[in-house]
This record gives sequence, C-alpha cells and structure tokens, in this order.
Amino acid sequence: MIPERFDSVIQRNDVSIGKYDTMRIFEIITPVEKDVKTNIDQVRMPGEDPNRRGLTAFVQDLKSDPHYLLRRDRAPGPEFDSYNEWITACMPYMSSNPYLPRVIKAIKRVGPDGNIRRDYQIEKLISFDELQETVDNEEYVKDMLSGIVFRIFGIQKQMSWIYLCDKIADLTINKDYSSIKDKKLVQALTLLNKVHDDINARGWSTSYDMHDGNFMLRRTGSLLQMVITDPLF
Repeated sequence: MIPERFDSVIQRNDVSIGKYDTMRIFEIITPVEKDVKTNIDQVRMPGEDPNRRGLTAFVQDLKSDPHYLLRRDRAPGPEFDSYNEWITACMPYMSSNPYLPRVIKAIKRVGPDGNIRRDYQIEKLISFDELQETVDNEEYVKDMLSGIVFRIFGIQKQMSWIYLCDKIADLTINKDYSSIKDKKLVQALTLLNKVHDDINARGWSTSYDMHDGNFMLRRTGSLLQMVITDPLF
C-alpha cells in the first residue's frame, strides 16, 4: 500500500539504528498547501548555482544544516510529480532502509494557475565522481566499491560504478532479485517497482531513470552506502 503523496512538513528526531549510524525518524505534522500571490515560475533562490541544476530540479546548500540540501523544482507543474511519488513511498522506510534517501521537510506551493512547485530538504550525499575527485587514493576507492558489491551480491568481484548501477537497473526493470543477497536492497527495489507500476496504473506516465548519476553515496563511518535518489522520470 503506497501512502498518500508527501505534501507535508516533516519534523525529525535523532535515533540510533545500529550499524547504519545515526539517522532520522519522521513524523507528519500537518499538510501544507500554500497559495502564493506571485508567479511561482519566477521563484529563484539567492545564490542559485546554475551548475547544480538538474533536468527537473536544482539544489543548494542548506545554511541551517550543513548535512542537508534544499532541492527545488525547476518549474511549476501539475499535481503529479514522479519524484514526489518516490519520496512519499519511501517515507515509512527511510529510518530502516539505508538504500532510501532521507528527506526532513517538504513544502508544496500552489500558484494562482493551480500549478505546483515543491521544495525538499534532503540529505547531502556525494556522487561517485565526487568521491574520486576528493579521495586521492585509487586503491581506497576500489576497496570501497568492492565492499558495496560484496554487500549487495555476496561476491568478491571488481565492478565499475557505471556497470554496477546498470546491473541494478536491469534487475529492477526485469523484477529479478535472485542474485541480490542484501534484503534491504531487494525491499528498496521492490518498492520502486510498486511506485512505477502504480503511477502508470493511474493513467500517468513514468519510466525508470536509473543511470549512475541517480545512485549516490552516503558516508556511514568508514563505509560508503549506496542510495537510490531519483530513479523515475
């Protein structure tokens, strides 16, 4: 059962979850539907970096918390939004499944024309490219990647990051999890399949967008955790 779409403000509390280090639990406080008087197509954030714009959204550092980012839709749109559908479905499992992204707040703004623009406060993750750029140790990067492969498939095998992401994408699309040993990843991918199928069953349209840039990394102590951030388009 996929919950109602995530159009609420979320409050966080710290809680220990063992080997996955400290993260957040989530509690829905109150729905937010805020009418705005100005044209929300013109909304821009001060200091917006055009280099951090994605196809549908851009992000900026969150000044109040260095561990989180502000993600804003690039342009207003209709009620349906695949990212919001994904985040909503992830909410009940964010505190227990390390493969899912963590969101601490979402704000929905409705413009005079009925179009919607959403802001999300999301955890700050790193891409594999950023890891390679910031860590001047090729063997360390290889070891970290080998550790991710072993936790997922239970095998000692060298894979490139792109190959690993493509392999997980293929398994997801084919709904074949037989080679995946990590039950948490199976849970995350099964949830993704359900979101994808539910969107299309409602007469909307979405497709998988599981390229290597939509898999990110979370630092968890001395390890790196793969996170599925924005897998639908």
